[in-house]
Amino acid sequence: MDLEILRALLDDGRVPFSHISQELGIPVATVHSRVKKMTKKGLIKGFTIYINPRKHHAETVTLSIGIRAIPSRTDEVCEFIRGLPNNRIIKHIEIAFIWPCMGWHNIGAVLFANTAIDTQMVHQLIKRHPAIIEVRMGVVMRENWLFKTTFLEKLAEKANENG
Repeated sequence: MDLEILRALLDDGRVPFSHISQELGIPVATVHSRVKKMTKKGLIKGFTIYINPRKHHAETVTLSIGIRAIPSRTDEVCEFIRGLPNNRIIKHIEIAFIWPCMGWHNIGAVLFANTAIDTQMVHQLIKRHPAIIEVRMGVVMRENWLFKTTFLEKLAEKANENG
């Protein structure tokens, strides 16, 4: 049941609990209590909105960027990337997310660019930073696909195991 509730909320975080209850054939109070329980356990961290950049500009490209930087300078590189929208060369990009991480790359980012030329410019600018060792970029073909994988099922199972 939690899995179905989570799926409904992932599809539309503003869906009324009454709609979920009708879809699942359970009382509204049950949906409310299950969501409250999952929130209290930390399974649901909060509710947010997803902005569709293509509604603002039809040709918007979503970029996933992995950056390997000198480890002692990751904060500096994150600040540099955060400032890219103010760059006089590239005027049509927005930073959606940026985070330090571990693995092949130590910085990850998601950016929105209005044109393919903007994506090339972003790549060139990032690559030129003296603390950057390597940059890998990819164009996101489908947004929100991650939530359609088994990740959600595993989260629900873990929540049910913990009572």
